[in-house]
Amino acid sequence: MTPVYDKTPVAPEDAMAFVEGVSFATKQDVYQAEAEGILSIESQMMDAIADGRIAALDLCDYQTLFDLHRACYSAVWAWAGKVRDREVSIGVPPELIRQRLPEELGTIAYWVENGKDPFWTAMAAHHRLVMIHPFVDGNGRVTRLFADLLLFSLTSQYTFDWGPAIGSPEYFGALREADRTMSPDALLEIVGLVDLSAE
Repeated sequence: MTPVYDKTPVAPEDAMAFVEGVSFATKQDVYQAEAEGILSIESQMMDAIADGRIAALDLCDYQTLFDLHRACYSAVWAWAGKVRDREVSIGVPPELIRQRLPEELGTIAYWVENGKDPFWTAMAAHHRLVMIHPFVDGNGRVTRLFADLLLFSLTSQYTFDWGPAIGSPEYFGALREADRTMSPDALLEIVGLVDLSAE
């Protein structure tokens, strides 16, 4: 689900967080620039996975998530690739991010190494990482990208089809259920798959 911003002006407080020398008049302009960054790094990473330069365990490296976030948003935001340093409405307290994030990535790596179901593993990775909320913004998009890359690296065939679910009450309900159970089963019920071999 793509946000509909039309010509909504960029808020002054948001404009202050743009990288030096960059300006956008509307929120739609910002969203478009963000989308271009995400598509670019997604294409590069998928190619690297396909030709064997990046493996599933490489994605579980602590620095990889920060590099992904920076690549997605560094053309727009000064906070790209930086650990969140303030409280937000969801996520762990900022002082716990540097402890919790390596722990969760280590758990994901353990699942990968021990052959746990790739669809479960990739969706659980999305949930565990977005639950921490390591960045000021862009957590959902970058953790969904991470899940897609992880699933592709494990299957060489699939990514998730997030489109119909994102922003829906069912999606947020499934995230809350995952918080309660620490299982991604509810998310897997509402998020489909893209079979790249059929394209």
